[in-house]
This record gives sequence, structure tokens and C-alpha cells, in this order.
Amino acid sequence: MIFLNRIFVGIFALPLALNTSDLQLSDSRETQPYRAFPDSEYIREPLNFRLPDRGRPGDRTSQAGGRGNCTKDTQITALVPSQNWGYTLSDRPSFWFYLTASKDSSWSAEFELQDHQKNRLVELSLTVNPGLIEVTLPEDIALETAETNYSWRFSLICEPSDRTGDLVVRGQVLKRELDQDLQAQIRDKFGRDLALVYAANSIWFDLLTLVMKFREEQPQNPLYKEDWQELLEAIGLSQ
Repeated sequence: MIFLNRIFVGIFALPLALNTSDLQLSDSRETQPYRAFPDSEYIREPLNFRLPDRGRPGDRTSQAGGRGNCTKDTQITALVPSQNWGYTLSDRPSFWFYLTASKDSSWSAEFELQDHQKNRLVELSLTVNPGLIEVTLPEDIALETAETNYSWRFSLICEPSDRTGDLVVRGQVLKRELDQDLQAQIRDKFGRDLALVYAANSIWFDLLTLVMKFREEQPQNPLYKEDWQELLEAIGLSQ
């Protein structure tokens, strides 16, 4: 079954390392604002994201060879640690990608999610533009089993008649069990305090989405710009 998702595309089409300070997101959904402390209520503490201790370097970035709709500078990057692996506490985490291209055009793309037995849980048919892309799961799809790896794949379709030229990035997400220790750390936390807990516990997918929402709500806030830059540096995507 094919599901259509909601995606969010960055305004700017500059390379990822060059527009981290000016990045803005457009959002067609009505969302409840994330509560974040005013600057005067805390002393800034770096996020200090801890890289996960599992996974292995792999297909985080894919660049075109100049086929079909993809010029040679077309590149898709998954915003994940270099191990292509990360934790989530969410039943329906968001998956973030960045599309670099010289022309302002639309591409067809696919997102696929499989469970640990390689059963396909969902396949999303997308239309994307250069910039940031957020992929969310349909309402009836959830990561139901804790401490289990789920595999994802994002394919940018360069030539619909020849899918061998797709730009493909892939990785894994593990839904972490919310044990008593982690429950205690999260209890009564919100805003940036919650982000600090996520960072200390390597919960990448939830941390990235939280920081993105902060940036969306307060795009000129220097604190959130620094957080965004810190995350890119932590996973080796700032250069």
C-alpha cells in the first residue's frame, strides 16, 4: 500500500554546511508550540550529543552522476550519525534529509521502512524540493517493538524509467525501551532541558526533531542556531 506523507522543505538550497545559520523551515501543519525556556531562565549548556555505540559507517550520502533529472551536483544526505544508526523513544519518529541541487525543481522520491524480519511496514511516495525534508510516518504505522532495529531507505528518483540511477541513503533506527532511569531523567522536562536529556542518552531522532521545532518557532534565536550547528558538528556534517 502506498501512503502519501507530509514533508517539510527548507527555503534555502545552499549546501548543508553553508546555510546552517540561516536555515528556516516551512510548515503546513497546525502544531502545538514546543515550550522552551526564555534565554534569561538558564545558562546555556552545550547539547554534547553522545554518538551511539553501535552501527557502522555506510550510505549516509549519495551523489548523482548526471542522469535524468539529477545533475552532477545533486546530492541527498541523511541527517543521521555517521554510523547510520540512532535511537528514538517515539512510536512515530521523523526522518530528516537534505537535498542539494543547483536547480530549483521537484523530484519524485520514495521512503521505505522495514522491521527486523525485513517485512515492509510502509512505502511512501513523495515529491521533494531542494533543502530540508522531513518524512513522517502515517498515523496507522508505528514502531511497536522496543529494543528492535527498524531499517529505513530513502530513494531520490533521477530517472523513472531506469531506477538503477536512484540516489539512495539508508540506515537503522532502534526504539529504545523507556526504563526507570530514563523515565526519571525525562520526568517534568520540556523545551531545551528535554533536548539535553536526549543528547546525553544518544536519542538522535527525537533530539533532531526537537531542535528543528525550536528553530522553526524562533528562527532568529542565536541559542537554537548554535544548537543546530552543534548537532551537525557532532555527526560530522558541518564541513
